[in-house]
Amino acid sequence: MKELFPGVYQINIALKDFGPGAVNLYLIHDHSGLTLIDTGWDIPESVESLRTQLAETGFLFADIKTVLLTHCHTDHLGMINRLKSENQAKIYLHHKESEIIQVRYTAQNDYWKKTDEFLVSHGIPMEELSAINNPLPELVSLTPPDVWLEGGEKIPVGDYNLQVINTPGHSPGHTAYYEPRHKFIFSGDVLLPTIATNAATHIQHMINPLQQYLETLKRLNALDISMVLPGHEYPFSAYRRRIAELVAHHHARSRSIQQVFQAHTEKMDAFQVARRIGWTTRTKTVQWEQLKPWDKRLAMMQSVAHLELLVFDQKLIKLCINGKIYYQPFHGTGTSG
Repeated sequence: MKELFPGVYQINIALKDFGPGAVNLYLIHDHSGLTLIDTGWDIPESVESLRTQLAETGFLFADIKTVLLTHCHTDHLGMINRLKSENQAKIYLHHKESEIIQVRYTAQNDYWKKTDEFLVSHGIPMEELSAINNPLPELVSLTPPDVWLEGGEKIPVGDYNLQVINTPGHSPGHTAYYEPRHKFIFSGDVLLPTIATNAATHIQHMINPLQQYLETLKRLNALDISMVLPGHEYPFSAYRRRIAELVAHHHARSRSIQQVFQAHTEKMDAFQVARRIGWTTRTKTVQWEQLKPWDKRLAMMQSVAHLELLVFDQKLIKLCINGKIYYQPFHGTGTSG
């Protein structure tokens, strides 16, 4: 466990067989107990790792009395039920994450059924979809948050005063916690040092998530930040340079999709588009056929997000024909629907 600022510690929890490899939790020491930002999965290995790292600095698992969640993906909130039941910890989460909790964790069979229907409507064949299954067990035991955040709140923790900032894009209620006096920010998954955040359209995030994410980056760019404390990888300081890289990455992807339509003037679905553009892994750019099954699912959702942004920017028209979704170039006439 590494101390980053006085009383602020970074905890690294391994995520076996999951893309980022590990998740960062952050701990703030308060005289009334410990505040934890995010939790990791609720599996024996993660719980033991957290207990061990706490003990290295003289803390106990039972000392955790408050949990501030950045968002409700399993690697970030998996332990909240354990912390609630064992520690009576107070849990904070943005209210816009409530639908994800409802659909993803309390009606899981319905969630996967609706997700499959969504992807099929965007063109992916069932034979491709049958190979795309969730690579993880359900590593979350859910309890409702005690406090639903709105954004704009100030939460005093020890010697710090955290400002709550809604930073949608990766999820609707994604939240960053900014400390203006010391100028550090717990950025969750919206700002990572080398990984391009997945701002994808899915059944709980349908209203132009990529446009929301680009607006989030503008908002973060306007802050005065000395250190970004991200949900994965490592803390970093050159945040404006990283924001510029992320914006350029998404603009380049949008241009590549427009080039696909220039070469193929007929209407296309998201699957046809996804198969024609390159996809960047950690080390290289690959084609659709080289993607792993789970990455294909993410690529489809990201393709829809880019297509929806191009519709928003009036570069494409969206068509619904017999329950299937298509896109075609916008030529100044017609309407989207």
